[in-house]
Amino acid sequence: CNQALLLIADFAPWHVILRRIRAIRGEWEQAAEEISLAILLRPEDSLLRLDRARILNNLNQVKESIQNYDDFLKQNPDHATALMERGSLLLSIQLPKRAMKDFSRARSLQPKDGEILRLYADAMTTMNRLPEAIAVLDEAIANEPNNPESYLQRGSLQATQRHFKQAAEDFQKGVNLDPKNPTLLANLGLIHFLLGNFKQAEQIFQQSATLQPNDPYPLLWRYIALKRGGVQDAPHPIAPLSLKQGWPMPLFALLQEKSSPEETFKASRKLPNSKDQKVAEGEALFYIAQYHLIRKEQKSAKEWLERILTAENTGEVVVRLIAEETLKKLETPASIYKKTFVYDAKKKQIVLRIGPFTDLQIAKQTFKSIESKNYTMYIHYLIKGSQVVLSVRANFLNRESAERAMRTLKEKTSQPIDILEINNE
Repeated sequence: CNQALLLIADFAPWHVILRRIRAIRGEWEQAAEEISLAILLRPEDSLLRLDRARILNNLNQVKESIQNYDDFLKQNPDHATALMERGSLLLSIQLPKRAMKDFSRARSLQPKDGEILRLYADAMTTMNRLPEAIAVLDEAIANEPNNPESYLQRGSLQATQRHFKQAAEDFQKGVNLDPKNPTLLANLGLIHFLLGNFKQAEQIFQQSATLQPNDPYPLLWRYIALKRGGVQDAPHPIAPLSLKQGWPMPLFALLQEKSSPEETFKASRKLPNSKDQKVAEGEALFYIAQYHLIRKEQKSAKEWLERILTAENTGEVVVRLIAEETLKKLETPASIYKKTFVYDAKKKQIVLRIGPFTDLQIAKQTFKSIESKNYTMYIHYLIKGSQVVLSVRANFLNRESAERAMRTLKEKTSQPIDILEINNE
């Protein structure tokens, strides 16, 4: 009987070989079957479970994959690569605390591994621990100064923290290391656009369009940068020949003045996939706002930009930041002051709301700067991916106390803020 078992076990390597052949062919379901047979024949071989975890991940069977990682790591708790892979899966199913434990353990085992540090920073970002995430990326860059991915990730966080010049520096360093990286080029162009460096932005978008002739967005952005930079006779953008009818063709029609803003927005809501539709709606809002800014129609631009702040998905984080910063420039101190206080007839209170912020610590600092026993204050915040949108709200019994708080706010708060109107509740 024992000899028979040993003979059967000898077939395990053949299943492993067949698994590799299946994987090379992209036949992941058959590869999973082969590796499962190998595990039945050699249950004591923990590496087979690690192999199955990876195959199941390729099949998008995330929970089953995590279970196999669990089984493997029980026997091999110090396997940094497996910890990193399981942490990535946990992060993908919105379990950042568990992911953090895996990345922290992997980091202690391989403290100079850039990929582990970047994933660790990802988990921190998901938990809104942005300054700590940046510090971890500082480590990754110190250990691997020639890895462009670390500069891309840190630059994105710097932008979210509104450290725009530092973000531009990081994106530029990344581009210097990887000049053909489309994501780095896009972010560098967008951050220069945000800073009002339209000529530099246009040159970067032109470079991106040359490298990616079938990508429609660099062409759209280049045209907007030219027009916002004062080039009145800039030729209208022409869609790539490879672009089929559908989204984002309506954006080209808008900028070519062949379609109205309303028609463009309506077109963004016709996509069959709900996720794609939300992205398209966010894009439509932004490009329509830029269309009005090109035409010097500030009031209309402001209306569309304000809608971006309540949209579920606006695509790139930097695009949302551009919308927020543009709104600040469109607001005059007089109009801000008029909107500062709104009388809530139902509660018989004056309501002040300050925001939005993109960092909880900044919101708390602002909160403390005008904190008083004379009125009630609240911090509201909503996490959307890596974005945190916050506001500070205060209820006053009279206008005098509200104005006093406003004066204190102006004196004590150095952070750039918007004063937003709040509707009566």
